[in-house]
Amino acid sequence: MNYTAHSALILGKPALKRLGALLKLMTDPEDLLRWARGEPTEHLLVSFHQGYAVLENLPAEGEATEIARLTHGFALEIGPDSGGPGWVCNGKKTLPLDPFNLHKAAKLLEQWEKNTPPIASSNKEAEKTLRKLLADK
Repeated sequence: MNYTAHSALILGKPALKRLGALLKLMTDPEDLLRWARGEPTEHLLVSFHQGYAVLENLPAEGEATEIARLTHGFALEIGPDSGGPGWVCNGKKTLPLDPFNLHKAAKLLEQWEKNTPPIASSNKEAEKTLRKLLADK
């Protein structure tokens, strides 16, 4: 398995309907379930920004991008073992992440935020919602 140096996956409301599939695609789904139970995670960092969930440090190369495609999320992957530049994906379109595409990556994020509602109106409510839904998995 190839690894990424860093990855970030941003999830909005549409992802809530695909949590089972998200867990199946994850290399270490138990890490997310530990977070949901309030236990320490091994690698995964979970935070919230403007009502969106942000999952960082998904280990496998391409993992965040594949999950973004499936959940209508937004992914950023930097420093893959394969030697490529990394990727940015808005769930539909994927671009290589290189200096010549940074403006395009920013536009993808803006479009994604415009078209994807957050999980909840506040970070606290988004966290509560995600923990509750994952507790049922």
